[in-house]
Amino acid sequence: MINRSSRKSAHWLAVILVLAVCTVATLRANGEGGKQASRADTYRVLLVGDSWAEHLWNAESLRTVFAENGYTGILEKGDKTAIGGTTASEWQTEPFLLMIDDELDENPSIDIVHISLGGNDLLAGQAGNGWSADLSDEDEQALFDRIVGDIDTVVDRALDARPDVQVLLTAYDYPNFEDSLDGSEYSCWLIWLNAGHPTTLELNNALIGLEAEITAYAATKDRVTFVSTLGLMQYWYGYPSQNIDPFTITPPGDPSLPTPPEAMDSDGDDCIHISDQGYYYMALNCFDKFYKDALGPRPAAPAGFLVY
Repeated sequence: MINRSSRKSAHWLAVILVLAVCTVATLRANGEGGKQASRADTYRVLLVGDSWAEHLWNAESLRTVFAENGYTGILEKGDKTAIGGTTASEWQTEPFLLMIDDELDENPSIDIVHISLGGNDLLAGQAGNGWSADLSDEDEQALFDRIVGDIDTVVDRALDARPDVQVLLTAYDYPNFEDSLDGSEYSCWLIWLNAGHPTTLELNNALIGLEAEITAYAATKDRVTFVSTLGLMQYWYGYPSQNIDPFTITPPGDPSLPTPPEAMDSDGDDCIHISDQGYYYMALNCFDKFYKDALGPRPAAPAGFLVY
C-alpha cells in the first residue's frame, strides 16, 4: 500500500515534472532570442528597413512602450525585415519587396508597416552617390527625389498587400560627428570624410531637407503617416557639455548641435545610432503621435490586473 505521505510526494513530483516540461516547451517555442509570440500575443507591426528599424527590434522598444500603455501582448516583428545597413534603393527591388509580401501573407494580424529608410542612401556620400557638403542645390534635390521615389515603391507594396494596412514612416535624429571623431569608431571618420567633412549644421540641414521631402510625400498618401524624431534626444538629454538641461530644447531641436553623446550608442562613440534608452524614447514618441490611435481600443486586461 502507498501511505498518505507517499501519495503527497508522488503528487508534488508530478507537478514538478509538468512544470519542467512546460518550461522547456516555452523556451523552445521562444527560441534563443525569446521574441516569438505566445498564444496570447498578437503581431500588429512589421518593422521594415535599416539599422534604426533593427535597433527598435533588438531593444524591443515598441512592445515595451505598448505594454506600458495597456497594449500588453501587442508585438512588433522585425526578425526578417529590419536589416541594418540597407538602403531605400535596395528595398525598392523585387527580392526585398518579396520579403514584405511574405511577412504580411504569413502574419495576417499585422496591419501596420513601420518603415525606416533613406538614411543610408543619404550617408552613402561621394563614393556612393549620396549626399556630400559640396553638392549643388539641384543635385541635392535630385538625391532627395530619388530617395523618396524609392521609399514610395516600398510603401506602395505594403499598401497593396491589404486594404487594412497602414504605413508609418519614421526618420532619424541628428548624428554626432563632433564627439564621436575623438572615439574609437574609425567608421565615423570614413563616413564624415566621404560626406565632404561637413559641419554639424550642414549635415543636419541635409537631414532636415530630406525629412521635409518625406513629410510632404506622406501627406499625399492615404493610410500613410510620417512621425519626425529630429531633436528628440536633445529634448530628453539636453546637452550637458554645453550646460543645456533636459527638456530645454524642443523638437525639431537645434540643428547647430548634434545629438548629445550621452544619447549615442557605444557610450558616445557611435556617430549615427542612439542608445537603447534613446530608441525607447523614439518608440514613445511614435506611440504618442501614431500608435495610440492606430492600434485601436486597448485589449482587455487579464483578471486581477489594472490598466492605467
